[in-house]
Amino acid sequence: KRLVRSKNILNYVSRLIVLLGIWPVNITTKSQVKLVLYMTYHCTHITLELTDLMMVMDSLQDVIFNLM
Repeated sequence: KRLVRSKNILNYVSRLIVLLGIWPVNITTKSQVKLVLYMTYHCTHITLELTDLMMVMDSLQDVIFNLM
């Protein structure tokens, strides 16, 4: 039962990502490039956000402002 539920969730999420053109259903060079660019963008963004958070970690007020 849990396996069926997790499969349904994966199918639901993958359908949404396919509509954006990010999830490679039919793996082509173009879809691989899109996926790599998308992942690179988000990994870079998360890294920069974490770096910014670490730089203001000594001041509680700055941390709260950074999270808003």
